[in-house]
Amino acid sequence: MKAMKANWFTGVALGCLVASCPSPEDRSVKAAQHDAILAVVDDDDEGDDENEVAVALDQVPEAIKQAALAAVPGFVLKSAEKETEEGTLLYCLEGTAAGEAVEVEVRASDANVVEIERGEDDDGEGDDGEGDDD
Repeated sequence: MKAMKANWFTGVALGCLVASCPSPEDRSVKAAQHDAILAVVDDDDEGDDENEVAVALDQVPEAIKQAALAAVPGFVLKSAEKETEEGTLLYCLEGTAAGEAVEVEVRASDANVVEIERGEDDDGEGDDGEGDDD
């Protein structure tokens, strides 16, 4: 009788285990759903310059330039770009102030400054402040 209970218990346990395993079809559907989720999550714009367009400084609206100049005392404009982030058109004005590289992002719709980055040059490396070229 004891052996019969053990065999019965083993059979029930194996049956539950088999029933809980997904079929190959279920696994492929779940894998496709997982890949779709990863595609949405991997929507990072950092380092993605695809939507940046160079703009001549004389083509930048005066209100945009004035907002950047007011936000950074002594700011000398060197170049400008337009880009769209999350559906918002931004002007990125690059230049220098007090010998330091500066980038000012200004929202086109209302000429509000949304970001000021200091001390980074074109290759993304910061200025060490020592005045040398290393």
